[in-house]
Amino acid sequence: MFFLITIATVITGSVLWGCKKDELLVLSGNEQVMLKSAAIAMEKECLPSVYPLVTRNNREIGHITVSNGGSILTVEFAGNGLAVSEVQLWIGTDPSMVPKNNNDVPVPGKFPYKASDYTAFHVPLSELFEPVPGGSYDGNEVYIFFHAEFEDSENKRNDKISAWSEGTAFMTSRWGSYSTYTVCAPPSGCFPSIAFGGDTFENEVYYYDNTGGGGGIQDIHTENGKVAGTVQYTSEALSFSFEQEWMFTDLLPAPLVLVYGYNDQPGTDPILVFEGEPTIIQESVTVPVPYYNYYKIQLKLQECY
Repeated sequence: MFFLITIATVITGSVLWGCKKDELLVLSGNEQVMLKSAAIAMEKECLPSVYPLVTRNNREIGHITVSNGGSILTVEFAGNGLAVSEVQLWIGTDPSMVPKNNNDVPVPGKFPYKASDYTAFHVPLSELFEPVPGGSYDGNEVYIFFHAEFEDSENKRNDKISAWSEGTAFMTSRWGSYSTYTVCAPPSGCFPSIAFGGDTFENEVYYYDNTGGGGGIQDIHTENGKVAGTVQYTSEALSFSFEQEWMFTDLLPAPLVLVYGYNDQPGTDPILVFEGEPTIIQESVTVPVPYYNYYKIQLKLQECY
């Protein structure tokens, strides 16, 4: 179980997806440098679970991928090239409730979720579990009965191939199995990251190519492979625009912004042209810089869920 670690300012309240974003704090007189709430949580990985679709003779002919967000559980299907006739899904918290015949054998034709042109099923978690305080379903277990029928192109009788998701065997007169999935709460909190502005990638770093003063709008890339916003050079200044979840942070050592200029190719003979805090007035975030052909723009940011 992961707990929210308070470093400077405590985030209060909770929402279904992640932490509450506090109001931006004005930290310096006229320049109005703003930071998001200084709070961080231990990040919890919620990785999808993959279950092979296997036939009676243990031939794998596809798989399902099960994952969940804060309120929706998703079951996605992928085949191995055979034409799909139909897929059927039952999902619940008590496997004894699955539709069965008089011989206690699960009957896919009576499952509530069916499709022939299938991509994914999306099941609200509120339909599976009673609402809980705070809205988290973390740790709850669900049972997945997923059945698929495939066209057997190698069989002249045009028999269909039946497959179930791998897991616990039915232990009945008819072969089959079901899978078990544990709901995982998505990560919540505010997570710091170093980011670089620009789309030119050299020497393991992104640079802003401003050759001829026509750099235009380029992405801000974080160290964990996300795009946090955009940067643009205009009138001897770099201006920044951030995605909703991103802003400057005080969870990493100052300065918030470092900018190096390059007359020639990026990475050679750097000249420090800015170090410190950006100017933030309303929604305008800028730093003044003289003209250079290339910039290395390093930002201290955080993402809040």
